[in-house]
Amino acid sequence: MYVIDVIPFAAGAPAGALSYRSKDFLETGTLVGVPLRKKRVRGIVVSCSSVQEAKAQIKKADFSLSGSIEVLGTLPEVIRTAVSRIAVYHAASVGSVYQQLLGSMLAEEIPEQLTAGAGYALKKTEAPYLARIETYAKEIKETEGTTLLLLPTLAELARAKEILKEFRPVVLSSAAAPAQRAHAIRRALASPKLILATPAYLALPVPELSLVILDRISAGAYRFPKRPYIDTGVAARFLAEARSVPLLLGDFPLPLEYRDTKKLDSSTLGAISVLNVAEQEEKQGATFKAVPDVLIGSIREALSSGGRVAVLSARRGYAPAVVCRTCGASVRDSQGRALTLATHKGERVLRSSDGKTIQDADAVCDLCGSWNLLPLGIGVERVCEELTALFPDAPLVRFDTDSIRTPAMARKAVEAFEVPGSIAVGTEFMLPWLSSASPLQLAVVASADSLLALPFWRSRERFLRILLTLREKAEKTIVATRRMDDSALHAAEHPEEESFFEEEAALRRALGYPPYGTLLTVSATGSRDQLEKAATRITEIAGANSLHSLPEKGLVPRGFMRTWVVQLPEGVWPEATLSRALSGLPPSFRVLIDPDSLQ
Repeated sequence: MYVIDVIPFAAGAPAGALSYRSKDFLETGTLVGVPLRKKRVRGIVVSCSSVQEAKAQIKKADFSLSGSIEVLGTLPEVIRTAVSRIAVYHAASVGSVYQQLLGSMLAEEIPEQLTAGAGYALKKTEAPYLARIETYAKEIKETEGTTLLLLPTLAELARAKEILKEFRPVVLSSAAAPAQRAHAIRRALASPKLILATPAYLALPVPELSLVILDRISAGAYRFPKRPYIDTGVAARFLAEARSVPLLLGDFPLPLEYRDTKKLDSSTLGAISVLNVAEQEEKQGATFKAVPDVLIGSIREALSSGGRVAVLSARRGYAPAVVCRTCGASVRDSQGRALTLATHKGERVLRSSDGKTIQDADAVCDLCGSWNLLPLGIGVERVCEELTALFPDAPLVRFDTDSIRTPAMARKAVEAFEVPGSIAVGTEFMLPWLSSASPLQLAVVASADSLLALPFWRSRERFLRILLTLREKAEKTIVATRRMDDSALHAAEHPEEESFFEEEAALRRALGYPPYGTLLTVSATGSRDQLEKAATRITEIAGANSLHSLPEKGLVPRGFMRTWVVQLPEGVWPEATLSRALSGLPPSFRVLIDPDSLQ
């Protein structure tokens, strides 16, 4: 007798795996029919152990295990092989990977046999958006069988559907209603010419798959937001290799780990100007503003001619940080999360990044009790406030996750921004909704320094990509900065030159950062005693590998958070023993592989 853990494919099923009895040993990846809430549903076996091995868990359970199991088949071997590799790479259990990659396939007939492709090959295209789409269209035409094109956002999914409509694509996204989603999955499994999908459908077992494409491979949306935090780019490679099909990656520019030495083509990009704000303020004796005076004239000129203007700000809210003038500490909530100054229901408040904590703006410092709090930085709300005062007659559209919470709201905002002489103010979230086919007259980066100061080790590469994206979408882009000597700014002006990428590669090589090494971050929460025990455990797991402990966060009554970084030389990861040890850590630990931010 055996105990099997099954992930059910059913709407409303409990999160995680459910346990059942089985007379026979069932391999991981076996498709079964199991009882659930007086119905029979399909599921995948993610583990199988003998009753003797599971005796302790069975005794503790306050329910009896059902034994009504029907074997329906086995998941294709190529999928099982890829899932195993993905699990090892992400230091995760096989079950959690199955749940994340296949959990969206509701009760559909999954084919047991998949046609092998013509052979794996890694292809790359590094060009502006419209040129990339032309490359994809050519590849789709020349490819027999089905092409799976993944796009990171709903905006890009909708745009690709329109541009590639000649292929009559099947579109898969979590935004669709459950019935529509199930119908789309059935159509996709019938091997159409083209499938357009968001990252959640990466592992769709299409019988005649011939090509996988990931557009804008650098997008943060390609990292799944929940455990086991799968990197879609890595998972796509393992799946493409297992299915023996080519993988095509596109971006502009590609992330450093995918770049060749080919120079970027800037011939189709709009003009760009970089303005030294510090120099202008020194000459004019101007006070600090969210929108520097040197930008106002250009914005006014564009609006007066009926042009549209997009203004990019690094952060949402009014001010992205609030510090105590007396003791210098950042203002935080009871969970240790930094609070920002924002507007909520028309009033200034202190708010956490996820919006779960909202405090009165008249709060005092938690550490010293001082009322002397200082907002720092430039947020979208402050930019909107200044532009509304300067251009009261210009329609202004705010485009951030505080004001845009659904695709319908985003589409409405885009429609409002089509009015001549209008202004859109937003974060990076705004960029996918701006169309290259309908260029802006002017794009403005209110403070490039805030973007360069974001706490990501890829921040300069990311900054360059943002500026080149704006140059794609606008006739002219103006960047305001106090850091004129940063090579990323020079690269934005002259993308055909390689000096920035050479400098970035040299810096990462010296630090052992990707692609010249692997960074594993392990975070834990708890009391100081619990974190000390966690530190001992992480040290044992890391062994002889380089281990760094980062400063604790969240000095609050409910506990602390600490992060450790395990740094591995190039080519070492994935390492099976270390992966297995990390995957065995309890849920209070979070493990990430090569995250953009180390904390």
